[in-house]
Amino acid sequence: MESQLVNQTSESDWFPSRFQAHRFRLLANGIDIHDLETTLSRVKEWKDWCRAWSETAASHEKRAEEALRQGCSMTSAQYFLRAASCYHFGQNLFYEDLEQKAEAHNRKIEAFRKGSPSLSPSPVRVEIPFDGITMAAYLRIPQSTAKVPCVVLVPGSDASKEEFYPREQYFLDRGMATLSLDGPGQGETWFKMRMRLDYEKAISAAIDYLQLQSHIDETKIGLWGGSFAGYLVVRGAAFDKRIRACVENCGPFEISYYRWDDLLRLRRFNYLWGTANAQEAQSIAKKVTLAGVIEKVECPLLVIHGKTDPVTPYEEAIKIHAGAKCEKELWLFDEGNHLTHNLHHIVRPITADWMQRKLAQN
Repeated sequence: MESQLVNQTSESDWFPSRFQAHRFRLLANGIDIHDLETTLSRVKEWKDWCRAWSETAASHEKRAEEALRQGCSMTSAQYFLRAASCYHFGQNLFYEDLEQKAEAHNRKIEAFRKGSPSLSPSPVRVEIPFDGITMAAYLRIPQSTAKVPCVVLVPGSDASKEEFYPREQYFLDRGMATLSLDGPGQGETWFKMRMRLDYEKAISAAIDYLQLQSHIDETKIGLWGGSFAGYLVVRGAAFDKRIRACVENCGPFEISYYRWDDLLRLRRFNYLWGTANAQEAQSIAKKVTLAGVIEKVECPLLVIHGKTDPVTPYEEAIKIHAGAKCEKELWLFDEGNHLTHNLHHIVRPITADWMQRKLAQN
C-alpha cells in the first residue's frame, strides 16, 4: 500500500482505458504506425510495455549499425532517431521497474545523439547552469545571416527534450530557433534535481543562456509548453518579462483536482517531485496553482485546448484565459484530445504562425 488515500488501481487498469488517446501522442512525435502496431502486439500486460518498446528500439539500432558499416551515415542516423523515439515512449510512463526505466532512458539519450545528424538543422547539445547543476538542452538554429528569434520548448510531467523534434520543425521552418529543455524533474535533469514549485527560475536560466548566443535575437524569445508544461510556461511568462510570447497547450490552472486513487498518476507525481506518498503529493498539489500568477503575464498569451481531453479538463483553459490581463487568445477544438495530438497536423502549423507573428511585433 502506497497510502490509505490510494486504492488498488494499477497501471494495467490504466493501459486499455486510456491508451487510445495516448497513441496519438506517439504517432505525432516520432513513432511509425508499423512500430506502434507490431510493438503493441507483444504487450499483453502493462509490465511488458517498456520491454516491448526497448526490443523495437534495439531492432532499429541493429539496422543503424549495419547501415553505418555500409557507409550509409544518413540512413544510420535515421534508424537511430527511430530507436530513440521507441526508447522514449517505452519508459516515459513506466514506473513499475525504475531500473528498466533508467536503462531505456539512457539508451534513448545515446540513440538520439547518434540520430540527431539526420535532422536539419541538427540539434546542438548544451548544458545550462542552474542552481549548482547544469540542465541539458538541445539548441537548433536555422541558417540565417541575421539574429533569429528563439522558442523555448518546455516538457511536462513525463516528456523530455528528445520528444520535441517533430514540433520544433514547425518553428524552424518559419525562421525561429528552438531550445528544448530538460528542466528540474525532467529527462536528464531528473537525475540531478526534481521538479520545483519555482520552475520559472529554470526558464529564466535558459533565457540567460540564450542572451549570450550571438545568433539569437535576445529581444524575441517565446515559450511553448503542453500538458503540465502549459502551467510551467505561464509561470515563466509571469515572472520573466524578457518573454515576448507564450503558448500553453492543454495545461491546468491548478492540479488540486487530481485524484490519488489513480496509481499511475500518483507514481508519476512521486517520481517527478520526489514525494513519497499520496499525502505528500496532495500537499504539493495544493500549491500548484496560477491564482495570483496569471494576472502577472504581460506578453501575448495563446491558450489551446481540446474539448475531449481526458487528462486535463478544458475548463482549465477557460480559467487561464479568463484570468489573464494581457493580450490573449483562446483556441478550443471540439474534437481535440490531450495536447491536441490527434489534430497535430492542424494545430502545430497555426501555432507556429501565431508565434512568428507575435515575436515579429517586438
